[in-house]
Amino acid sequence: MKLAFAGMITALVLIAGLAGLSMSSSEYTVPLAPIDPEDQSTGVGKIRVESGPFSNQVQMKVNVMGLEVPEGYVFEGWLVDVETGYKLSLGSFVTQQGAGTLMFQQNMVNFDLYDTLVITQEPAWDADPNPFMGVLAGSV
Repeated sequence: MKLAFAGMITALVLIAGLAGLSMSSSEYTVPLAPIDPEDQSTGVGKIRVESGPFSNQVQMKVNVMGLEVPEGYVFEGWLVDVETGYKLSLGSFVTQQGAGTLMFQQNMVNFDLYDTLVITQEPAWDADPNPFMGVLAGSV
């Protein structure tokens, strides 16, 4: 019983100490350019990163213009670590009259590893976890 009580006190002291740690925030604007030079689509990603003691709270809003989604397809956002080739899906979205928005929010330990934001066109209900066809990209 004394051991459990001592463990609870230690945990409370640790939590109280962490509550005093400061958090910093950064904001990024990522212009997205078409991968195909003849394409006229554009986009912009707004990223806010709140850095905490153990992880980063990442909030992202990506707006695209000039992207018409073909029937049977969706668009998908990705964060890419070019050095390792690792790709993290941010979710899928569709456009209406060529415009669409992707919202993403997650606690991430290693956000700084990613250096590229990519929008791809994907077959709807695609079971392949890899990106299909890139349409827009920008450096984070």
